[in-house]
Amino acid sequence: MSDKNLVDEKDAAKRLCFSHSKLQKMRYAGCGPAYVKIGQHVRYRIADLDDFVLSRRLTTPPELGVMN
Repeated sequence: MSDKNLVDEKDAAKRLCFSHSKLQKMRYAGCGPAYVKIGQHVRYRIADLDDFVLSRRLTTPPELGVMN
């Protein structure tokens, strides 16, 4: 895996439209995207950020949708 597939916390937060501190709090709580720890550095795989976003995808329930 090359470094171009990894982003730091700041870039990951920006990609997710979160603040850096919100992303850190989510990681501490265990509800954020998967991450990689390299020494003291936290990195995120771009594929894991994409998976995190897709896992939160919502659709409108049929009973709330537009009626014909």
